[in-house]
Amino acid sequence: MRSLLPFVLLLATGCPKSPGDTAEHVTFTVLALPDTQEYADRYPEIFDAQTQWAVDQGVAMVTHLGDVVDNGPDDAQWANARGSFEILESAGVPYGVAMGNHDHMYGYGPTVDHSCSDEYTDIDCSSAHYLQYAGPSWTEANAWFGGASPSGTSNWQSFEVGGFEWLFLNLAVDVPAAELAWAQAVLDDHPSALVHVSTHRYLHDFRVVDLMPELLHAVLPGRYNALVYQLGDPEYYIDSTTAEDLWEDFIAVNPNIYMVQCGHVDAEYRQVSENQAGLPVHELLTDFQSYHDNGGDGWLKQLDYDLTAGTITVGTYSPTLARYRDNGEGLDASLELLGWALDRLGSYLESYGLDMDEIEDLYSYWTTTEGGRQEYFEAAYGDGSRDSSFVLEVDFTAYAAAR
Repeated sequence: MRSLLPFVLLLATGCPKSPGDTAEHVTFTVLALPDTQEYADRYPEIFDAQTQWAVDQGVAMVTHLGDVVDNGPDDAQWANARGSFEILESAGVPYGVAMGNHDHMYGYGPTVDHSCSDEYTDIDCSSAHYLQYAGPSWTEANAWFGGASPSGTSNWQSFEVGGFEWLFLNLAVDVPAAELAWAQAVLDDHPSALVHVSTHRYLHDFRVVDLMPELLHAVLPGRYNALVYQLGDPEYYIDSTTAEDLWEDFIAVNPNIYMVQCGHVDAEYRQVSENQAGLPVHELLTDFQSYHDNGGDGWLKQLDYDLTAGTITVGTYSPTLARYRDNGEGLDASLELLGWALDRLGSYLESYGLDMDEIEDLYSYWTTTEGGRQEYFEAAYGDGSRDSSFVLEVDFTAYAAAR
């Protein structure tokens, strides 16, 4: 089935536009750029196309979800990224960057020293290249720039539309405790702002579905837990904040945070959690770098805010393909990633007595038969949590008045 998003956008908000009033609705558009690391390394024209499209559409804000580059100390990759950011800067489009792990690392995976201790060889704990090419010095002169953390690796931007202050907070990957204390002070100073948080690693989705044996339910999609850190890669700082702690100690206790976006894991996934004020927090994962052509094919998230209707219409668009993404389009990529995850989990699962032959038979059924593919499709996509386009109903006034 073809996505109806282009028609929804046309009827509800018109084309993406700068903040302001339409004949009937107060609207603005935000773009989220997930993991551009392959573009910075090999396909800079795709990165340029994304930022140029943001300019052409007159969006109100661009938030980068981290992993701007593939190798943090590589000046050539950062030079490509800098050129893409300069397209936004030249047009005066507000933007912020949530620093990812690749933005300050040489390598990746469990063999890399992630500790950020005094003795390290694979990680740039000072984030020197990120600061040189994407740090606050590039945007701090703008009225929409709010500030940066003492390290410069977290930042915030804001503007006013429809009588609300909209605050975009970009937190470094596995945000260290000192960074989080800084972020809390920012929110304390803006108690009635509606807050959107971007951070690099927060949700995961390895396409495990509940049709699989119960032991695998420990890695059903959601916020990173201890097992996923163990099987994936550990925290990147000695004093890292885990995803669950970020939720419990920061997001859930600040009732004016209405959304969290992240990247890092190749997926489209969303969930809703209730904060301590009883308000829903919309949590979105977006990343396309590993299981799509050309480092991600230019896919990005488009969020069209309609303050009058109380909605955020979310779509996935590629400026290089010039089309919106259909719901369920990622089935083959999902099955491929599931196979990778099962290979990664194999020895762990066998140690707990799980019959891997049974798992392999089930995976073969899902990947080689039409009935199996349909069964997996319904399990993975039937509830809409992996949709590329959807509409969120948001009571914006409730968040502004919650503190």
